[in-house]
Amino acid sequence: MSNHGDLNAYIARLQQRLRLGAWLRGAAIFTGTALTVTVGMVLVLNRLAFPEHGVTAARWSIFAALAVAAVYGVAVPLMGLTRARAVGNVEAANPEMEQRLTTFQERAGNAGDPFLELLAADTLARTQYVTPSSLVPDKRLFALGGAGLGCLAVLLWMIAAGPGYMGYGASLLWTGPKKNVSPLYTITV
Repeated sequence: MSNHGDLNAYIARLQQRLRLGAWLRGAAIFTGTALTVTVGMVLVLNRLAFPEHGVTAARWSIFAALAVAAVYGVAVPLMGLTRARAVGNVEAANPEMEQRLTTFQERAGNAGDPFLELLAADTLARTQYVTPSSLVPDKRLFALGGAGLGCLAVLLWMIAAGPGYMGYGASLLWTGPKKNVSPLYTITV
């Protein structure tokens, strides 16, 4: 493979690593939002004794918050993560690259440029110390993944088996009222 091809593959690996980080960050934002809004809505609804119209409004609030989290936590960062942006992130984190990667990226479309192969060879020599994992470390990926899974696990536990009004409210919000379960608050005359 030529130096030109090797450098293009390197940029693709950088972009892939940044995308993985963006996906995991977005998933953590999404599940954290689901958990936080659910807890907030249950606390408010508990004060009101879980009225039917309040539960419906709370469900809509959860869905709206999740839509906002999906757009701004996942979609917007992924759409903004272009090849040029990935190159810019590497250049910003590693000034010793001296804009070589940016220059290569800008000229990559001009296949007839005789200096492109020389620039690629020189840039590849500098990229051997700048790995994609240095841009988004494994620890960060594990932390983001763990945070997302942790929030999801707590939310599922609250819905399935959470104690007291918190579990009752989370289950009511996410799965609806149960036919054989009496309401948490009742008025008897």
